[in-house]
Parts: sequence; C-alpha cells; structure tokens
Amino acid sequence: MLLTGYTETYVDENGVTHTYIYNDYTEGGPPLDKSSWAVLIFALVVIFGIALFHYYKAYKVGLIRKVCVEQIPALVVRIDASRSVDDHIRSRYKRYSATYRYDYNGRTYSCRHRLWGSKSALGDLREGTTSIISICPGQPEIIYDRLAESARLYFLTTGVISTIAFVVYLLMIIFRDYL
Repeated sequence: MLLTGYTETYVDENGVTHTYIYNDYTEGGPPLDKSSWAVLIFALVVIFGIALFHYYKAYKVGLIRKVCVEQIPALVVRIDASRSVDDHIRSRYKRYSATYRYDYNGRTYSCRHRLWGSKSALGDLREGTTSIISICPGQPEIIYDRLAESARLYFLTTGVISTIAFVVYLLMIIFRDYL
C-alpha cells in the first residue's frame, strides 16, 4: 500500500537534470504485478496438487484395507528391495516388495505385493518365514500387509505436510504486508 510518493529533481554541475521518484510503502514493498501473482498462484496449485495426490494414494490403499478383512498365514517366498532406474528423485529411495504364497479355499495363490514401504516396516519379515496377511474373501489375490500399512502412513504423512505447507504459504501471501 502506497503511503506517500514524491519526486525530487536537481541539476548537476554539467546542466543535466536528474529526477528521482521516491515511494514510501507502509509495509511489504510495492504491490505485486500480474506475473508475480501468477507465480504465487502456480506454486499454491502445485503444493495443493501434491497434497491431493498423496491423499488420493492413501485413500486407495485404505480401500484395499477395507476389503481385505480375512486374515490368513502366508509364506514369505521372497523380499526384494529395488530402486527406480529412471534417474528421478525416486531413485534415491528403495521400494520393498514381498512375494507371498498362501492357501485359501483349497487353492494356492502366489502374490507379489509391491508398495512403498520403509525398511522398518519389514520388521521380522524374512524369506522363509510365515506372516499374517489380510485378503479379500471375494478376490483372494488382493492382499493387505505391513508394507501396505507403511505406504498408507507415508502417503497420509506426506499429504498432511503438504497441506500445512499450502496453508502456511497461503497465509504468507495473504498477510505479506504484515511480515
């Protein structure tokens, strides 16, 4: 908000006239132009989009959790830790997957469950051990295990952090004249 503005003019020893315009703003500097507003709004949309994406992923994992109501023992056939090979930021983080073999209603199922999971989510899960997993009774190949729970918590945490960042950034824009 512009409080006062004044112009000062003087002539130097060579006869050249110099004019200076002074603007005195109450707080926060000059008002933002259209391109500055566009950058701020774009950043808000990106942060909000990241939050929505992570909430959506947590929701999808939560749906699997809701339908997988029957717990059964499953043999852990294999545990893999892999990295992305596309040289993006994901390549720094490992993805853990577990291959299970289990019997349900007289049939044997083998399922590779690949979700984001931290190493701590593996706990005592090792190849050759038996673990309790939850399955969907109508489609026994759909499972929910401790890696899925770890992924759900990861997505929720990232969504909450992104939401907090969105709100803080929005408040900084709204109250920029008072900062």
